[in-house]
Amino acid sequence: MRHDTPAHLWDAQEMAKKAQVIITGLTRDEHLADWIRQAASEQQLEIIGEALNRIRRSDRGIADQLGRQPST
Repeated sequence: MRHDTPAHLWDAQEMAKKAQVIITGLTRDEHLADWIRQAASEQQLEIIGEALNRIRRSDRGIADQLGRQPST
């Protein structure tokens, strides 16, 4: 694992938590009608995507593990 991979994973996890807080309790229609919350949650998703793309480019082994389905 590259030294920066844990930081990127932490970023993705934290932004996922923030996105969840932003949308908790909203119906889909309420979310779509509230442009401020919509923009805020989309921003968190963009940051998650950027963090995961950095991992994909720099640490293919971890990226491959992230894409796997958990075994049952």
